[in-house]
Amino acid sequence: MFVNGHVAVPILACGQSLHLSSQRILPYHTLFFREQPKLSAERTPKPLHKILCVAVPTKSLGEIALEASLSVPATIELSALIVKSGAALVAPKISLRSRYACNHNVMERMKKLALEFTQRFNFTIYRAVAILTTGQTLGCILLSKELKLNRFSTASQFVAGSFEKDNDTFLFDMVAWLRSHEAIVELIDFVAAASTFKNFLKADNQSNDDFSLSQLQRISLGKAIVRDNLSLFNELLRLNLLSGLFSIHAIRWRTRIDSVRFNNFLDWGTGSNKVAVVTRVPSEHDEI
Repeated sequence: MFVNGHVAVPILACGQSLHLSSQRILPYHTLFFREQPKLSAERTPKPLHKILCVAVPTKSLGEIALEASLSVPATIELSALIVKSGAALVAPKISLRSRYACNHNVMERMKKLALEFTQRFNFTIYRAVAILTTGQTLGCILLSKELKLNRFSTASQFVAGSFEKDNDTFLFDMVAWLRSHEAIVELIDFVAAASTFKNFLKADNQSNDDFSLSQLQRISLGKAIVRDNLSLFNELLRLNLLSGLFSIHAIRWRTRIDSVRFNNFLDWGTGSNKVAVVTRVPSEHDEI
């Protein structure tokens, strides 16, 4: 339901559960399985079996629901059960824009996981975590070819004697394994209102006679864009979504603003010092 033409109020299906303890499960999240699920068509309920067949960390729950021919609420409900069982955790999906940092107690975790990781990926966990937590996006890491992934293949491929994985698939598999075992955690972009506020809609002292028709049209369009962004800024403030506790994805989900318009708002907001984008490791009180 859209309010004031651009900010929407999400209406959830009856019985849809988006909360699991302090964790909120949303359609743009995905499942990170701690171990590869063992599929049994006879013993596994059909809806759950559909999800397990298509769920990968590069697909959101919304995409998984579409591919599994299930409703999004049903997919979220089943995902909550999977997470509650301890078989998986939910987090933002892996993409080329993803960035990661070390989780707390990472040295202790790596000591416990080192042998299993090396057996699985033929790669040291210390080197992998060091490269993945430099603040670069996965896309930049792939372009740098720092991991030299084409030299390595997984343990299962050695056993099967099959081909080596391509670089991005190998990297994503490694990230998914480390994330599911909580050795690394996402760096998330949060939006916060800046402390200073300036009025950018000052009356223009110049006469319209000083401008050509095309210049007047550009000025009018520019003012309309500023008014639109300023209106959105005030509305997000009113909704308390610029407190620094909401990620870009969370704000877009709550308001149903499309990515193009929100990116334009961020460009305007950061350029005019009204908002700041802060990249950090999320806490339990954040909505990501």
